[in-house]
Amino acid sequence: MDKETLRIIIFLIGVLTVIGMIAWSFLQHQKDERDFEAFDKTKPDKEDDSTKKSHTFDVISSVLKKTSEIISDPLKNTSTAAPKVRLSPPPSMDLFQLSIISPSEKGFSGEDIFSILDNVGLKYGNLQIFERIDGNNMVDFAVANIVNPGVFPKDDLKNFSCPGLSFFMQPKQVAHPSEVFEDFIRTLNFVALKLDGEMKDHLHHPLTDEYLQQIRQDLSKMT
Repeated sequence: MDKETLRIIIFLIGVLTVIGMIAWSFLQHQKDERDFEAFDKTKPDKEDDSTKKSHTFDVISSVLKKTSEIISDPLKNTSTAAPKVRLSPPPSMDLFQLSIISPSEKGFSGEDIFSILDNVGLKYGNLQIFERIDGNNMVDFAVANIVNPGVFPKDDLKNFSCPGLSFFMQPKQVAHPSEVFEDFIRTLNFVALKLDGEMKDHLHHPLTDEYLQQIRQDLSKMT
């Protein structure tokens, strides 16, 4: 085999590899979109405050289950399968999720998680996750353990750790989605800074300003 033939073979292998990576990323995104759309099918047309709050809890609980199925090994999934120049499409406006991943195999300690989330005003609730509660006692967004079943056990915090946190928000379920989103992002940034974590988008790619700007544009259309 001469050098020219070898170069052609290597080039073709590279092209096929890139095509395979792009196809995998597309199929994974389609699966994520179907998961997010499934949650909206059960939403009633009209809800009073108590029903709305209960529904929010139900959806968040369902998302925790779905997320744990999709991310069976969060540390492995933090690697980006697509080329670095690729931007993730924005998530569904019905419900979206961002995450903070620990760069260490030790993960985030339970004591640090509870202390930092409490300092930013998030409340630890009956679902064993943290929630941002507004003045009308409604949930603006929630923070869960990225690992199944998504909860933070309050007991024995010294021995508890997790590889990442999932931040969830339902734009259509809050009165002022753009304002809540800014609080959501401020909280995410602050917690990531304090925990020294890596922020990821809903496809587990590094979170970019372009991605956030697209979400802001989509939210502005809702008002």
